[in-house]
Amino acid sequence: MGRLNKELAVHTIGTMLRQIRIEQGVTRQALADKTNVHNNTLRHYERGEHNQIDAFCEVAAELGYEIELIKI
Repeated sequence: MGRLNKELAVHTIGTMLRQIRIEQGVTRQALADKTNVHNNTLRHYERGEHNQIDAFCEVAAELGYEIELIKI
């Protein structure tokens, strides 16, 4: 996967996590408290500015979702 595709994937995952969080009525601070991920770090995830997949997985799990890799 090229750099552009990785950046796009990170941005897409972050955007999806933000949408799910908002749909569930969860504030970023409440999610930060439950995941032990700082509020500002969550903001960076949601903007696609951070690319640590393990952190994305932790946040997704707290929202009731799982990030899965699918071979294409």
